[in-house]
Amino acid sequence: MPYQVTIVVVSILACSGAVLMYLVMIPRHGGPGSQFLKSFFKLNVLSNDNTIQSSSEEMQDDDADMEVSNTNDKTSQDTFHDDEEIRAVDLSDTNIETEDQQLMGIKALQAIFADSKFKAAAIGCYFGHCFELYAFWAYVPTLIESHAAVHGGVVLGNVALTSFTTIAIGAVSCTVAGIWSLHAGRKRLPGSAVVAELNLLTSLVCCLLAPVYQYMSQWVFLVYLLVWGATVIADSAQFSSLCATYAHPSLVGTALCLTTCIGYTVTIISIQIVGVLLELGWDPGNALALLAIGPIIGEGIAYKEWPLYRMCTTPE
Repeated sequence: MPYQVTIVVVSILACSGAVLMYLVMIPRHGGPGSQFLKSFFKLNVLSNDNTIQSSSEEMQDDDADMEVSNTNDKTSQDTFHDDEEIRAVDLSDTNIETEDQQLMGIKALQAIFADSKFKAAAIGCYFGHCFELYAFWAYVPTLIESHAAVHGGVVLGNVALTSFTTIAIGAVSCTVAGIWSLHAGRKRLPGSAVVAELNLLTSLVCCLLAPVYQYMSQWVFLVYLLVWGATVIADSAQFSSLCATYAHPSLVGTALCLTTCIGYTVTIISIQIVGVLLELGWDPGNALALLAIGPIIGEGIAYKEWPLYRMCTTPE
């Protein structure tokens, strides 16, 4: 089937992105295996040795400049002491920069996932959100078709338009969620965490209601789809914002690349699961109800890190 070809292509792209991202973080002297892979992909990455050598050369240049400066200006002992203090600060900054640049390979991965808030935003929330989102988008037409077959049609006239509206309403909800996140939290919690949790909780309820969709009238079913379509995507940018906020300062780009690759890999799993269940004769509502696994895990981890009840307490 065409969708299976698409899934295979997306899987290859996601896995290739994850592999390339990891290779970029491997030092040049990471062993014969990494050397072979780097040569194969023709990646030119600065190694720790080159970084340290460059830093050493910069420090030697600074020493030479300092000697010239002291030779040309010996009239003031105070100036000499000031130069020494400035040089000490520069060397300290160079050492800090060198330590950040040495975060590669496994050390980089450990640094990325060292922060508990980043782990909560990425592993719990973002991956749980991805488990639900794309599978819902992929099979919402099947859900609408099944409902229309029993109730004699849909309010908007056809399945295609109803499916488009269900997905497209996410553009509006994402905009509203972004503006809302600037004011949510009441200075007790991150606004993005509050907005993301509430949307994830709402989409979780929609997942759990999926098995009873045939009992809904056409208008109630349309409202149900719009609510699910709006909340299933509105938390996406908020989780990305949390990941960027709590990622290691010198590894923000790598952290976001890693979470995106893993997130899209998770979507492949959920799409395949629902597709297999439908082929086995499951009702679309029952199959989509299993997507609640993602929001349940995400909501549990997010609430543990950012409990919403804090909004009702007195600021510290």
